[in-house]
Amino acid sequence: TTTTTTTTTMSFLSRLFGASNSHDDPNVPATIITSETPVEPVSQPSATTEPASTKELGASLDLVFCVDCTGSMGSYIASAQENIRSIVEKLIAFEKCDVQFALVCYRDHPPQDSSYVTQVFNFTKSLSKMQEYVNSMSASGGGDGPEAVADGLHAVLHMPWRKAATKISILISDAPPHGLGENGDGFPDGCPLGHDPIAIAHEMLAAGITVYTVGCEGALSSYQFARDFLISIAEITQGQAITLASAGLLSDVILGGAREEMALEKLMHDVQREIDQVRLEQPSITEEEVTGRVQSMFAARNIKAKQMIHDNVVDAPWKEHIKKGKNMSEVRAALSSVAPPSSGYRACGPPSAAPRSASSWSRSDSRESECESMCAMPSLVGHGSMMAAHPSTMESKAASHVEVVERDVSYDQVSRMVKKSAARSKISFTSSS
Repeated sequence: TTTTTTTTTMSFLSRLFGASNSHDDPNVPATIITSETPVEPVSQPSATTEPASTKELGASLDLVFCVDCTGSMGSYIASAQENIRSIVEKLIAFEKCDVQFALVCYRDHPPQDSSYVTQVFNFTKSLSKMQEYVNSMSASGGGDGPEAVADGLHAVLHMPWRKAATKISILISDAPPHGLGENGDGFPDGCPLGHDPIAIAHEMLAAGITVYTVGCEGALSSYQFARDFLISIAEITQGQAITLASAGLLSDVILGGAREEMALEKLMHDVQREIDQVRLEQPSITEEEVTGRVQSMFAARNIKAKQMIHDNVVDAPWKEHIKKGKNMSEVRAALSSVAPPSSGYRACGPPSAAPRSASSWSRSDSRESECESMCAMPSLVGHGSMMAAHPSTMESKAASHVEVVERDVSYDQVSRMVKKSAARSKISFTSSS
């Protein structure tokens, strides 16, 4: 990505993680695994192993930030990450949970970037080490627009996740992966190492890893498919997608999402037991019928769950085409058959409410202040949000609030849990069509 584009993302990162130069223990070194170091050590468990039984889940939280570190970072990364401590302390206070934190940084492949492809900072429970991890980030390089998102997700998938933990990854990015069909992509066939972000997302679902995607809206809307891609990754893994909001909202989203996911994991044993029962009674039952049965069961037992509540409308006309693919090859074929060719990208610019045309994709040299003001338009996406199947004049509505409430388990939450349970148990339902 260009320097201007990624500066916007990093400015939001600095506001997310705070602005202090203090270290609890500056003598504790960070554990760094570069792109030359295997991200799947033999001695450590991989997320591709069998997930924990649903009865074990919910007592602990593994949280991985996956961050695009291309472009100019400047003074933003020089700030300490005060809010990381605050987020973890609030999670512990609210949920009485055992939290581990990890960080994956990614840039791009040579010749687009010669520094590194990924840097992996392994799980830690130390608050001071968490701060040190994030403080170590610096932004540089990039080049062709799309970045090594696939490599970042691959590293996240193969982190040494704890078997019984609620597993959440926060992907923070302002650019799409290689291979989606963006103009000027240096690797139009996808990741040169063969990592496939769509296939990885499906592996994450089966491994019990939920992804929340966070994008810088001003830069994100300068690409044809980036916003749709980030939303699709979140929804494939049964998470939620977020376009960058104010610093306060972003922290609320991280806390709210983690709290909701932990609440839902605690209900997964009940969901699996009900699925097993209804499939014995009616082997040909559809997913929609199972979801209805599970929701009725929760309602009859007056079961409540935490929910992250927000208001939003987001235009993502190609999302459904991306979600239907099992890999990037299928996605490229689908997009090429329905979307106009991409003719370029802008470094940043305001999201357009009009249908995006080929002529609208031009590079811009917006200054950082202009870019940041354009990108400070928050909107949030969750399951159940209205999405356009084709290019439309739908105007994105900025989220005005984010809060966590406890109420009856919603149909949307049950649907997500049923999809997670089916993927983890490797079962399928009868098609409703």
